[in-house]
This record gives sequence, C-alpha cells and structure tokens, in this order.
Amino acid sequence: MNLSRTKKNALSVLSASVIVVLVSMSLAIFFFDHQLIVFKKVLPEKIAIFTSVSDLGPLLRYFLLFLPVVALSVLVPGALRARRTGQALAEGLAGQTLTLVPLLFLSFGRFFSGKHLQFIFSLPLYPLLVAGAAASVLFLNASYHLEFRLSDFIRERAFPGQRAREGRGRTVILLGLAGLLLVHFMTLSPFFRRFSSLMIFTGDEPKYLRMTHSLATDGDLDVTDDFVGDEVEVQWRLEQARAAGERAIGHFSIVGRDGGIYHFHMPGISFLILPGYLLDLAVFERDIPNTQALMFLPARMVFTRLMFFMLALGMFLLAARFFFRMFGSRAIAGFLLLALVLATKVPEFLFQVYPESAAIFFLLLGLNAVFFPFRNKGWNAFSLVLAIGCLPWLHQRYIPLAACLYGLFLFQEFFERKSWKHALTVSLALTAAGLGYLYYFFALTGDPWPWSLYSLWGTSYTRLAILPSGFFGYLFDTGSGLLSLAPVFFFTLTGIYWGIRLDRRRAVKLLALILPYFGLISVTPWHGLAWETARMSLVLFPVFLAFAGYNLRAVASRTSWAHIVFYAAGLGFILWNRLHRLWDISLGNVLILPHQVGYIIQCFIVLVLFYLAFWGLDVRAQKKRRALPSLDQVRRLVERALQRLRAVGRGAAPRRALTVLAVVLPAAYILVFLKNWDDKTLAMSYFDALNKVERSSQAALQPKGYSSSSRRKGEAKFMDIFNWTVPIELLPERNRTVVRFGPGYLADRCPPGSYKVDLEFFDPPPELTLLAFDFLRESREMPIDPHSGRVIVSTIYLVFRDMPVSPEFVIRHEGRIVRPVKGVMHFFPIPSLVFDKKLIVRLSEGLYPNCIRTNGTHTYLGFIANTRKDNSSFRLNLSLLEKPGGGKGTKETPLGAYSIKLRNRGRHKFDIRLDRPDKIWPEEGTIIFSVSDARGRPMACRSVWLPFRKNAWLISFGMERPYGQPPPPGLP
Repeated sequence: MNLSRTKKNALSVLSASVIVVLVSMSLAIFFFDHQLIVFKKVLPEKIAIFTSVSDLGPLLRYFLLFLPVVALSVLVPGALRARRTGQALAEGLAGQTLTLVPLLFLSFGRFFSGKHLQFIFSLPLYPLLVAGAAASVLFLNASYHLEFRLSDFIRERAFPGQRAREGRGRTVILLGLAGLLLVHFMTLSPFFRRFSSLMIFTGDEPKYLRMTHSLATDGDLDVTDDFVGDEVEVQWRLEQARAAGERAIGHFSIVGRDGGIYHFHMPGISFLILPGYLLDLAVFERDIPNTQALMFLPARMVFTRLMFFMLALGMFLLAARFFFRMFGSRAIAGFLLLALVLATKVPEFLFQVYPESAAIFFLLLGLNAVFFPFRNKGWNAFSLVLAIGCLPWLHQRYIPLAACLYGLFLFQEFFERKSWKHALTVSLALTAAGLGYLYYFFALTGDPWPWSLYSLWGTSYTRLAILPSGFFGYLFDTGSGLLSLAPVFFFTLTGIYWGIRLDRRRAVKLLALILPYFGLISVTPWHGLAWETARMSLVLFPVFLAFAGYNLRAVASRTSWAHIVFYAAGLGFILWNRLHRLWDISLGNVLILPHQVGYIIQCFIVLVLFYLAFWGLDVRAQKKRRALPSLDQVRRLVERALQRLRAVGRGAAPRRALTVLAVVLPAAYILVFLKNWDDKTLAMSYFDALNKVERSSQAALQPKGYSSSSRRKGEAKFMDIFNWTVPIELLPERNRTVVRFGPGYLADRCPPGSYKVDLEFFDPPPELTLLAFDFLRESREMPIDPHSGRVIVSTIYLVFRDMPVSPEFVIRHEGRIVRPVKGVMHFFPIPSLVFDKKLIVRLSEGLYPNCIRTNGTHTYLGFIANTRKDNSSFRLNLSLLEKPGGGKGTKETPLGAYSIKLRNRGRHKFDIRLDRPDKIWPEEGTIIFSVSDARGRPMACRSVWLPFRKNAWLISFGMERPYGQPPPPGLP
C-alpha cells in the first residue's frame, strides 16, 4: 500500500514538474514571439525568410526567468492547500499545476496577434486570449482553493427563486437562439462589413443615407446640398427642370414645392437610423474625404450599424413571442426561429439600408398587439398605433399591411371583444398620424395622395394587367420564385391547408392580412430578379413561417407517413429543379408576353392539383393512418439522451481526457515551434510583421542564414523586404478580381502610416478605361489611359491610426474586356511618420533617398504633410545632434521652431531652410524633428520605416550615408 502511494506521489510530482516546465516555456514563447518577426518574402525564384533574431537565445533567457516564478506559484499555494486539507504534498502540487494549464494556450499567441473579429465593434483577439487565460487561471484557483462553482454562482443570481428556476429552460432556449442569430450575422460579412469597411452602398441605399445625412446636418429632407454632382452641376439641373416646367430631376428625385430636391423614397428608415448616424458623425470623423459618391459619410458607421442590430434583435424577440403564443410550444417556436435565421433571406437584409428590416419589426409588433395583446393595455394600444402608423412611412407599398392590421383590430374589437372605447381611442390616434402622413405629400407635391410622388416623376408603381404573371411568378418562377429562393415556402403552402383545417379563424385572418400585400407586389413590374423577389416579399416571411408552423402542429394529430413522403417528394423536386431546371418557368417582365400565357396556365393547374392531391391524401390518411411519434414522445427521448450525456460528463474519465488533451496539444505545438520558429510555416502575416516593426524604434531584419546581411530600419533596402508584389489577371467573364495577402476571415491590424499601391498592366485593351480599387475601407476609382506597352496606375492610402482591415484587395473594372489582362500589383509602405493620429509627415518619391537637399549655399529639409482635420495648426521643433570636435558624448543645438497651418486635409509640401548663421554645418549628425500641437503639447510619433525616438523623428545625414541610416555610436 505504501509502495503504491509512493508511486502515485512520484507520478504526481513528475506530472507537476512537466506542467511547470511547459507553462514556463509557453510564457517564454509568448513574450519571445511578441517581438519576434519571421516574415516570408516571395521572390520570383525562391522564398526568402527574414527574421529579427538569429537564434533562440532570448527565448532561453525568458524561460529561465519564468521557471522559478511558475515553480513558486505552484509550490506555495499547493503546500498551503495540502496543509489545509491534510492531503499529501504531491497531490496538492499536482492539483495546483492544473490551475495553470490555461497558460499553456498563450503559446498560440502568434495566431491571434494583430487579428480582429469584425462584429458590432472590432474585437482584437490578442487581448482576448490573454484575458481568457488569466480569467481561467483565476477561476480554477478559486474553484480549487475556495470551492467556487461558476454554475451555482450564475444560477443563484440569474434564477433566484423556484419560479425562475422553472422558467430557466425557456430562457436558455431563447439565449441559445439569440446566440445563433449573432453567429449567423457574423457570416454575412458582405452586408455587415460595409459599415466599417469599404462602405459600398448600392441600389437605393445611397438615397436613404443621403436623406439621413440631410436630416442630421440640415434638419430637413432637402438633399440639394448632397445631390450627385458638384454645386454648379446641381444648380444647372435645377434651372433646366424649371425652364422645362418639369418636376422630375436626376434619378428617382423631384423638385419640391419649395424648390429643393427630394427623393421620392419614404424617410421612415432614415429617421430610425438617425440617432446612430448622428453619433457616428460626432465620433468617427472621416480622415480623408470618401472617394465614392457618398463623400459625406463618416469614417465608420458603428452606431448606425448598432441601430440596425437593435431592430434585428427586436424583430427576433417579437417573432419568438408571436410563434410561442400562436402554437404554445417552445419546440415549434424554436424550429420556426431557426428557419427564419437559416432558411430565409431575412438576415441578409437586416444590415442593408432598406426599409425591409424595420417593416418586419413593425409588422411583428402589430401582429403581437392584435392577436396576443400585451398585458398592459396602454402599452398594447401604443404598440398598435406605432406599428400601423410607422409602416406607411417606410414605403407606400406597406399601406395595405397597415390597413389590414387596422381592419383586423377593428374586427376583433367590434365583434369579439366588444370594446368600442378602445377601438375609438386607437382610431383617433391613427387618424392624427394619417393626417400627418398625407400632409407630407401635400408639402412636397401639392397633392396629398401617396402616389403623387410617382405621378410627378412620370411613372406608375403598379400595372394591374400583369397580376397573373406577377402572382404565379412570385410563387413558381424557376430562377427567382419563392419556392426556388426559399424552399421552406413549400411548407407555407401545405401549412395554409393545415391552418384552415386546424385553426380556421386565425388562419383566415392571417390570409386576409397578407393577400392584399401579395396582390400589390404581384401588380408591381418586376424583371424576374431574385433580389427583387426577396426584397418585395421579405416582410411576409414571419407570416409564411407561421403557416409553416401548422405543419409541425399537425404532426401530433393528423400527419401520416404518407404526408411525410409527400413532403419529401415535393421538397426534393424543388431542390432538384433548382439545379437542373426540369420544369423551367420564367415570368419576370413588365408585360405579359405571349409565350408566358402558357406558363401562367401551367402554374394555375399545378397549384390547384397540389391542393387537391394534398386534400385527397389527408382524407385517405385519416381512414388508414400509422401514427407518428408525438412531440411529447420525441421530447422525452431527447431528455433521456441528454441525461445520459450529462451523467457521462460528470465522470472522472472525460475530465481526465480533457485535461490530457489541454496539455498535449500545447506541448506538441511547443515542440513544433522550437524546431520551426524561423521557418516559412510559422511566418506571420504581412501586417503583423509591419506592426512589430512599427513598435520598434530601430528594428533590424536579416535573411535566414545570412546574419551579416542584416537590414536596419531606415535603410533604403529595408523597404524592399515589405514591397509586396503579386501577379494579377483580369478575366473577361468577371469584373471583380480578389487578391488576398492573408488567410481566413479575420481582419488584420494595419499600422498607421502611408501606403502605396501600383497596378502595372501589360498591353491593356482599349475598353479597359476605369478601375475601382477597394481596400482600407475605401473604394477608389482610377482612370486608365490604355495604350500599347506598360501602363501603371497608382494610389496612396493615408492611415492615421491602427485600422483593422480585411486581408484582401478587390479590383473591379468597368466595361467588358474581350481578353484576359495580365499585370502586377505592388503594395508597400511609404517612408512616413504619424504624430498623435493627427498629422502624417511623409517623403515624396522625388526626395528618395534623401530628404535633405542643398541648393547653392542653402540646405533644406523637404517633406509632405497631411492633416486629419481642416484648419489644423502645428509647431515644428528642429534641433541638431552632433559630436563636438575631439570631444566625447553628443551636443544638441536648437535649429529653430516653425509654425505651420494646414487649411485642408489635402497634400501640403514643405521646404524648411536649415542654415546655421556664422556656423559651419557638420559633415555628419542627426536632426531631431519633433511636433507640438496648437497648445504646445508634444505629439508622440510612430513609423513603420523611419527611425524615431519618443516624440521625435531622427534624420541622420553624412557624406556617404543615406538619410535613414542609423546614427553612429554615441547617438540615440
């Protein structure tokens, strides 16, 4: 027995020692890797690896430093624990070492360095890794020494009473589905990133944003100041329209009664996002004016995006309440919410600047208020007035939805609840809102009717003659019908049947709500585009899914195996037809063409036969039906399976396996790192290397295996390391080319500075005249003068602060090219410094390689400056650091102070005279260049390439040294 205990104690001490060594090495790798640079330079013939150190000596020093610290952090608490509990010292030490296991994951820090998760805000992953490891260590120590249990802590505070504990399951389900919604939003990066990335808004989005900006800056909807074109062009258009006696101007815009320019889009969504947009204007002032049409947008639109997120979350919660109250089942409600998030186009529109997301929110608010009133009558009445009153302000096509909601409300109040007083109160409030709505059109057009804007423009929103093609096209069109875009709509069609059979009164009310709107969009000209179908029908999807829920309700009582076969066959045919177009229907057009009459007849016959077959199947199945498992039986089966999983999870074996896995994985990575720390497999991303160079005042990189060829920060050859060159090819079949310089979907942190992009093409065709280049949250248009030979187009990006960017360039070309166009893209940092996120001082290409030049008997310091804000004043302080003749040390001599004022954010070129009256200019030395703001406070500087010290740029000069070479010994 004693021998067994001795072996156990020895094994515990051995495992504790191994973990102590691994934790010490993980911490050493974390700090060593924090400064280590391993950059992979791709050359035409080979791949060159540049590193900042030549061996693992610094890593060994870090390891020897952390080893005693980690050993003491295990020995002291472990001994105290053993003494307090009476267990063996070896057991106490082994238990204490397990509390440090999370620190092993710090060795993976290089995979998080400089990476950001672009969500509501940009989340840096590196601090999250450190915070997560530290929090885990604290939690494990609290659990080990104080017997702290996180689950008990949360349960006691989140569910304090017995009643709350009973409702815990509902809360967990809701939180889980909300989390799924958030995760799904993260996958919609093309729609989400625009608010903090390229901000390329298409379609009608610029008009809604232009109206929002007019409300924010002028307090009205007159967009004359922000209309497309310069002031002279806009004024000329207005004069032309007045001279011709026309009210239409530009694209979907009119001249109002007051002479201003107004979009005929409704301002509802502009008012809703206005608070967030005002905050964005105040917080995120644009560094450089936007190069696209919407030049007024702020640099980032975080709070505007947050407004859309709040609408999306409110929509999700209202949908959860509506589905649960309608079916009385959390399982059905959860399934419908999953379908809403994963099987419809709704999430794709939640972050687009269109009124659809707000319309869904207000429709669900009205549905809850009408069908399942809130407990507080005043709040219910307010919700109903808000929903019905706001829907028409989002778009005129939502008037039928608002009118039907109001009609259902009156029907229930008059004939079911007999509440005349409540109906009168709501009606008076809606009358007041309606008068304001009509006055809006009268103020703009002189006509109070909602279609007056379209009449002034000279168009009609609807064409009754296309009702058959629109109705059946929205249902059955192979390329853009609802069945093709969202196959879950198949269960809406079957759910309408089940709704009428199982819940006729409510199903008829829902049909009465959606059919007028569906009829309106059916007579709206459309071109068979999937985007048109999705946007027009989007607001109805919560009701579509409510009908789909009747299928789940019917499972327990009326569904047979024959129904399951019918569902599978129908859904399978829809999915197969999407791929192979076995039944090809094309009804998209502004008029009904002769060949489309046959399509309409086919669709009508198919719809009738569909419901007849389903009805016949239901009648036959009721006579001879094999029962399906009920929902209660399925729920009990799932609960038993979860109980067994929990019982297995509480055992010692899974915990032991998880602990071993948590130790083995980092240990294996540590071995890989020690063997391949300077290999291309562990090379860091482009911007991560730039970040580490920028943090160091005088970094040095050397090719692997050639330590004598080290290149120091500031040397002309140092920039060649980061001159990223990649071949590109523009293809005729697509007008968008993506060039990636980093893996994954995470954003990289771009350090502040100046960056240049050169696009070099060989013999571009004549039709290639314009390129759009998307990078660093901007879209820039670059005209091309095509001719034979080599053509180069360039642009410079100014970055005033750390900016998380997607690791890709997007090149878009206008016009159709007939052949592939090959070329090369160069991307590299320009020698520059950034002072306090306010001022960029850079060198122009004409000043390479020396920013100090002589002209006759005078010496000049030349540079280019850009400021982040207009009318900014700065004070430049120059001094000379030199060695006294024959003496030791250095001497700093002031050269003078210069006040500069930058009136705009454009490019300003400066030449500062550096003459020293009555003194001889030294052959070599260092000029210290520092900047103070208008209040005299020194400004800190940062640079990717140029050498610097705190608050100062170091400009070395000499007979044979370029401007950027480090100063001689004795100088900083």
